[in-house]
Amino acid sequence: MADDDTDTDTDSTPDQQASDDAGESKPEGKKNDGKEEGKGKDDKKADDKKADDKKDDEQERREQFAEAAGDPLADALGGSSSRAGESQAYRSWIRTVRASAAAFVGGGNIGVLNITTGSGSTDRRGQAPGPVRSEVLTELVNRYVPPAGYDEFVTRLSSTRLLVLRGAPGTGRTATGLRLLDRLADSVARFGPDTDLRALTTADLEPQSGYLYELNPGSVPPAPAEVDRLRDCLAECGCYLVLIASHDIRHRDSFDGCIADCPLPDPEEVFRQAVEYELSRLPGKEQVLRQAAITRPGGMQTPAEVHWLIDHLISTVANSHPAVDLDVLNSDLATRYVSAWFEPLAGLPTTTEGDEQVRLASFRIALAVLNDSPFDLVAKAAEELAETILITRSPRRKPGRPVFARHREDYVANSRASMAPGTVKYLTVTAPATIVSFDDDRLPLAVLRQVWGLHNLRDPLLSWLESLSNDRRPQVYVRAALAIGLLTSWDFSYTFHERIEPWAMSEEPRRRWVAAVALDEASQNRDVAPVVREILDDWCEKDSLALRWTAAIALGYDLGLRDPDNTLKELRKLGSWQDGKLAQMASWAAARIFVRGGVKPVIEALGAWLDDDRRLVRQLGLLVIWRIADMKVGELEDHFDLTDASADGRWTRLANRKRWPLLVALADEDPALLDPYADLVWYLTRSAQAEEKSRATLKRWMRAGKKDPTCIGPVGRFLALLGDDKSDRERLLHILRSLRSDRDKPLPGPIADRFELAIERNIHITDQQA
Repeated sequence: MADDDTDTDTDSTPDQQASDDAGESKPEGKKNDGKEEGKGKDDKKADDKKADDKKDDEQERREQFAEAAGDPLADALGGSSSRAGESQAYRSWIRTVRASAAAFVGGGNIGVLNITTGSGSTDRRGQAPGPVRSEVLTELVNRYVPPAGYDEFVTRLSSTRLLVLRGAPGTGRTATGLRLLDRLADSVARFGPDTDLRALTTADLEPQSGYLYELNPGSVPPAPAEVDRLRDCLAECGCYLVLIASHDIRHRDSFDGCIADCPLPDPEEVFRQAVEYELSRLPGKEQVLRQAAITRPGGMQTPAEVHWLIDHLISTVANSHPAVDLDVLNSDLATRYVSAWFEPLAGLPTTTEGDEQVRLASFRIALAVLNDSPFDLVAKAAEELAETILITRSPRRKPGRPVFARHREDYVANSRASMAPGTVKYLTVTAPATIVSFDDDRLPLAVLRQVWGLHNLRDPLLSWLESLSNDRRPQVYVRAALAIGLLTSWDFSYTFHERIEPWAMSEEPRRRWVAAVALDEASQNRDVAPVVREILDDWCEKDSLALRWTAAIALGYDLGLRDPDNTLKELRKLGSWQDGKLAQMASWAAARIFVRGGVKPVIEALGAWLDDDRRLVRQLGLLVIWRIADMKVGELEDHFDLTDASADGRWTRLANRKRWPLLVALADEDPALLDPYADLVWYLTRSAQAEEKSRATLKRWMRAGKKDPTCIGPVGRFLALLGDDKSDRERLLHILRSLRSDRDKPLPGPIADRFELAIERNIHITDQQA
């Protein structure tokens, strides 16, 4: 190690560190060499001034190191304690949105099935008003899979004559209604959309018949007295009526005792039943259908989606088209499904009549962005988006909010979502919360894809996401930044110039952070990744603190890990630019690359940095080492590979050691890493500028044994390797003794004894020897 970072004075006091200019000899005392007294005084003054200047330089470097060791995102996002939920929001996004995006293709055509149009007349059979043909009912019976509670539906319809089936669109309510009526009535018919339930009489009903009618969403339901009169008419004629409805709290009073929730039938069973039905019709397609039954894509497909999949497979084989990836098709069919949620909105009036549908659509969009978050966060964000959209549709309006309306359960159920007890992370603990999420993990991506295709909605959508990214809660601002990145990947030229580039040049750290995270998320698209990397490389060369800051932060995410060697070169330049102005950000990014899996490249880079003849590069290396050494396993965000041959089982064991120092845990899992890690930390402990930070880190290591005794032995083994000579051991023992004598939180004697023995004898005491 260069002279400015190592301790060469083996006779120093236990807690003394080497100065950053250790190559210069220490000032000597005055010697009586027979020279003139006046000249001796001048020499002494010069020596004293030189010593004072050296102390000033040392102090300046200590302060510079302490500042660079701070949190680079504190100004942008607040302190680390307020950001405890970031990883929770990030992992949820990866599990749902990003996982679905990996299977997504850009829309349009797959094989011979155009997924942006209707799949044919089969979707509409039985939909027209009037009698339902017998062959339609026969096919329905053969393909039908009853949902949970079907037998109860039969019992209730038999006794009440009227049954309201509630559920989200496309979940099989109509099929269930027709199946119920076919089972109980002699004939089945549908009422048209213009039918007025309030005006129905016995003259409108055929004896022993069953009728199906779909209530218009948002329409005013009949009064309870009108429903009673209708039921009397049905009973008099021996008829049955099934109403298809969305969730609406107003139905509760009108149809009291007649409402049943119609859940989605088991998709796997629907798929199997559809295959068996097609086999009976098309025995020549047995091979492809049997294969489809084996390779059925996962997910909560609706019955209509299952039938689309089967029809597509049959048409692909019949027309000699190559088979397609079922997962890709499955993802795109979800986009087709949600299109039915948004396409009707184009015809809504700009008056208050259309407000309720806009609010429901806004809730679905907000849920797509904040999926798996506390309900109230989603509801608040949805109201803000609804207000933005309503004003955009009619700029002169000043829409209010339905303060006393109770749409909590309705919006959730009508979006194929559900609420469940969950937790939200605060600091190191969690608090209970009611979490809302889509029942189908494909829907967040499908919703965002659908609304992004509506060009006039883009600017309001981005403005809303920008406002969410300013929120103080990590569950909100993290997901908003990631959503902006996803949209950027779909139309880079539009979003980059409209939002990302101006934010990257902003004086506001929060705006720059959003730009960095958005670029990282956009780079998940393979076609966009090279463009993003080229932009960041260019920003690294710009004479702009804002652009270089944004580039450094962006390189600390997944993007930087894809080419770690090049990333670390860029971070080295950024960290030593203009007297280390960006050392804080560059060291943070390099440490994150280590945590996210770039263990080997980071270790190699640190070795080179510590041997570099430039002081700022060496300082950057020490900063990275300190950040890594100061981490606990419980602070990690994601899984990462320990070695090229590491397995999930190893990560599982590491994850169970949350209170362990990260380097100690890694070295304990892979002993081959112990010496390289110890060498790096040894440099840190010998640096004068890092004295305060390294001492605090080693204290955390020693105290970790009190919270998790299983790490005492491995920590002791690591400490033994740091005691390279007498001064090293004295320094470590001084820290240990200060912990022993701590009046508030003394280190327990047995733990201190084991550490002291390991340090003094430069050996590791195992649990069995203790």
